[in-house]
Amino acid sequence: MSCCEACKISFEKRPDTKGRFCSYQCYWKNLKGKPPSEDTTRLLKEFGSAHRFTPGHTGFKGFLGKKHKPETREVMRTAKLERPNRYWSGKKRPDIAPKISAALKGRRLSPEQRRGMSARFSGRGNPAWKGGVTPEHTRIRNSNEYACWRKAVFERDNYTCVICGAHGVTLHADHIKRFAEYPHLRLDTNNGRTLCVPCHKATPTWGYQSKKVLLAIT
Repeated sequence: MSCCEACKISFEKRPDTKGRFCSYQCYWKNLKGKPPSEDTTRLLKEFGSAHRFTPGHTGFKGFLGKKHKPETREVMRTAKLERPNRYWSGKKRPDIAPKISAALKGRRLSPEQRRGMSARFSGRGNPAWKGGVTPEHTRIRNSNEYACWRKAVFERDNYTCVICGAHGVTLHADHIKRFAEYPHLRLDTNNGRTLCVPCHKATPTWGYQSKKVLLAIT
């Protein structure tokens, strides 16, 4: 049993409440200093206290499911058409697309400008340059020349493992002669072959043995 803070009457407290008031009238009178209106009383009895919200919703339960009147929605739509915001695409507003294109023309970089910026900020021109501490084999494997070599090997073998004939799986471009022992053959397509992952792992140059040889040379 609990005692109402407003009328001092004992009542049985519900398990989902704090048990401060015996009724919505006492709660509202204590909160506002005056009894609630008939509409407020009906909403409180139907949907709970004024501070109780629907799970996952930030509004009062009494407003859920309500819609604007047709004339109100038409006024809102007209106002939106007269003042389009930046999230409206050119498909909805054909007159906006040319304005966006004209505004971006001066800020877009040409391919030549992008390549020039890439050249200026690569190597020693990059703010993150640390004096060339990247190992040589890492630089080679991350270079454009190595990517072209890898693609040429795949295209020559028709993206098929040369050992088991697997196609449509993850493929590796394997060096027939070791990458570390034969530097002059690193980018030679005749020294490359297409292997699937299981076949590549079965070669003597896979894994720890290859890394041990590489560390001994570098």
